[in-house]
Amino acid sequence: MFCSEPNIAFWRNSSGLPAPNVTQYANLAITTTKALKAAFPEQIVVGPCVAGMPTDFLDQFGATGAFSLLDGVSFHPYRASPPENMPLSYDEFAAIVKKHTPAGQAPPPLVTSEQGWTTCGTEGPGHGTCYP
Repeated sequence: MFCSEPNIAFWRNSSGLPAPNVTQYANLAITTTKALKAAFPEQIVVGPCVAGMPTDFLDQFGATGAFSLLDGVSFHPYRASPPENMPLSYDEFAAIVKKHTPAGQAPPPLVTSEQGWTTCGTEGPGHGTCYP
């Protein structure tokens, strides 16, 4: 895993504000994964470790060919919706990964590398009623 949650605040613009850049991140991921696998062939590498379930980011990342190098596709599906909604999100992510996996290669498995649900009913501090 490298550069956690690149779809939110890892990349910055000249003013220091978050400016996610999937192309730059994919180039970093591909270069890093190739170097890791060359030096440590048995090393397990997962990515892109995105925050939430950003289908557009994942689709663009997959279009670069990065999935063919990864041992797992990781994400952090924090959300305000109930856990029962997770299968729908997993299915959508799995379809994107499969779409961008080369023919004849098994898609890398999905890896939930962080997860949680709010006790406040909606995302973000100060929203909704929080429960102890």
